[in-house]
Amino acid sequence: MDENYLEAAQKYIQETAGNGFGIPDESIDIHEDVFCFCYQPDLYLQTLNPVDMQIGPGPHVLVKADERIFPYSGSYSYAEAIQETRMKLYREKIIKSIHSGYQLDKEYILIIEKIHHEDQLVSVLREYKASFIIPEIIGNSIYRTARTYQKSELKKRFELLPAEFNKLLGDFSAALTNIIETYCCEFSLKEKDHYPYASYTGNAGEKDYETIW
Repeated sequence: MDENYLEAAQKYIQETAGNGFGIPDESIDIHEDVFCFCYQPDLYLQTLNPVDMQIGPGPHVLVKADERIFPYSGSYSYAEAIQETRMKLYREKIIKSIHSGYQLDKEYILIIEKIHHEDQLVSVLREYKASFIIPEIIGNSIYRTARTYQKSELKKRFELLPAEFNKLLGDFSAALTNIIETYCCEFSLKEKDHYPYASYTGNAGEKDYETIW
């Protein structure tokens, strides 16, 4: 068994789930590029009684190259988790060829700088449900509603570049890879700052009433 990867997996479990959990031997699945595991309470490891199992956590995929760990829910099989992880790493490699500082675990704003194929770009942004967020005031409360761009609204945004897109649904890395592989535009990325928007008008500032594009 790859003892170094087992140690890294156990350290991850302690940091994320706390003490009292371990890795069942039969849960470990070793491949050339990844080390897969799941974890269960120590009580279950001692009793092997299904009543003592923890439901929810699924496969965890440790990438041997850098020991990053990708967790998945119990709805994933090991094969699905491994395939998804390999796809994420492929997309990361493609994106880093254009933007070397890109990291999978960070959130970014997409900034369209120059368009080569407008209809293709519209298709990608529509596929990943590019949205803008409108603040709505009801009584003293501020609600933020996401609205998916229509085709005409996207083309209107493209009239003045650069154009920022703060919210895409689904896998952001998949959207970027699609854009790169189709060469429909040139773009840059800006890490999100996660501004603490106010929920009530009493403590809201000017920025809290702005549309988030």
